[in-house]
Amino acid sequence: MAQPNADMPYPRIVAHRGFNTVAPENTMPAFGAAVALGADEIEMDIWPSKDGEWVVCHDPAVDRTSDGHGLLRDLTLDEIRGMDAGGWFGPHFTGLRFPVLEEVLRVFTGMAVFNIHIKSFKTGCVSEEEMFRRMVRIIDDTKCRRHVYLAGDENVLALAISMEPGIPRCCLAGKKDGTIVEKAIEYKCEKIQITKGFPEENTIIKAARDQGIRCNLFWSDDPAEAERYLRSGIDAVLTNDLLHVMHAVRKYR
Repeated sequence: MAQPNADMPYPRIVAHRGFNTVAPENTMPAFGAAVALGADEIEMDIWPSKDGEWVVCHDPAVDRTSDGHGLLRDLTLDEIRGMDAGGWFGPHFTGLRFPVLEEVLRVFTGMAVFNIHIKSFKTGCVSEEEMFRRMVRIIDDTKCRRHVYLAGDENVLALAISMEPGIPRCCLAGKKDGTIVEKAIEYKCEKIQITKGFPEENTIIKAARDQGIRCNLFWSDDPAEAERYLRSGIDAVLTNDLLHVMHAVRKYR
């Protein structure tokens, strides 16, 4: 069993959308492969469906990662589940379905820390507040509260801190204009997630560390590059190439 988020040591390796170089991103096989290799964290993306179910998918639409078409917010779960979400990656994954948040957390409870990237709360039939409550119920029903944190932009952080401040937050707001540390302080986030190559990245990392805020890096698939970022103060590296980058993180730790 993995240690809870509050206890797990740093630096950490984060499987971005699961181990997505060996299995279709944001699917059960990708998450299972990441768990099997011992990823500290798994990052996944969630959107609400038209009927208010939390679907695991990176894009707002299903087109790129399935044989279907349309925005998730305009599709019911039954419609989404009828799509092939694996054949695009390779023939061995034909027939794979989009997972839902509850399925992922129930299967992998306690096996890794989950970085849940909330892409939106907006759907035509259910209020944002109700969608947030549904997400929290899933986290609690699967007994995953100690093994998750929520990542999102400003609207996500504002809703999260007002409705459930006890669940840790990772700030994605302010990445483009360099105000991410200020936003993290405003929304009492324990982590920020910076994008590789931002012009002021070293200044931002130092400012975050001075405030006791952990820093995730999005992303690195190069072990040597990942180690350079760890030396600069990064605490966790998101990667698509879990196996190779994990060796660098483990070596550094």
